[in-house]
Amino acid sequence: MIKKKLMNTLFVFFLQNSIIAINITAINSQGIRSDFKNANHPHKNPTNGQRVKKPLCISLGRGCSPALNLRSLKLRTAAYPFDWLISPLTALVNGLQDDFKHLLNNCKLRPDKKGVIDSYGFQFVHDWPTVNQPVIDAINTDFITDSIISNEWKKALPQVKEKYRRRIERFKNACLGSEKIFFFRTDDMTKEQAVYLKTFLSNKFPSLNFILIIVSHNKQSWQIDGIKNFQISAFHDPKAWKKALKQLSPEFDDIEVLQDKSYRECYPLCNHY
Repeated sequence: MIKKKLMNTLFVFFLQNSIIAINITAINSQGIRSDFKNANHPHKNPTNGQRVKKPLCISLGRGCSPALNLRSLKLRTAAYPFDWLISPLTALVNGLQDDFKHLLNNCKLRPDKKGVIDSYGFQFVHDWPTVNQPVIDAINTDFITDSIISNEWKKALPQVKEKYRRRIERFKNACLGSEKIFFFRTDDMTKEQAVYLKTFLSNKFPSLNFILIIVSHNKQSWQIDGIKNFQISAFHDPKAWKKALKQLSPEFDDIEVLQDKSYRECYPLCNHY
């Protein structure tokens, strides 16, 4: 009789603990399923430690606006040769065509003394010692605020050449790599000129996967394969750029605008000069 009562007691004990164990397992299983669900959408789960890779964005000029707005959107992670230049379309194409072998050759001061023009027609505005900033590290400084250039500007030429050698090398490596590139150019260029530039880039870098984005005052969408265009009225309007880019490609869904930064405060920061 005692043995039978003992067996009944043990049975109830194990039964109760089994129920508890089953309940705990069910709760844990639900939690695990929830974690797996979130893991499939890392951009919706900021606590899982995963980072969404940002698209590779490179400025093709014509002026500073692309690099400036990309910087404000945290999309400019390295310096490239056309970031702070004034680069007419003919200079851009000719420089790329012969691998920049004449870059910064036969330089002369602009009439207003606020830029240096080379043999291609590139205008270097933000690379030199100025009357306001006569002592600079020309090789490691990303951006010098535009001003009257110092009469001693030629002394900085070897350093500026070395800086652009690095940027050109970085540009070539990107174009010969496997990563998709978004090229940006702000220019009131025609549809035909955009097609010409896109065709030139395709021929120059046959294996390159890229999208050419033209930012201008043209409100009409061109609907051309491999080319996107949008209209922006202001020189520096990262919020407008953000809105336009999110409409152009889902790869820009997670971009954000730097807060409380004037456009001049946004210039100097990137990882590689």
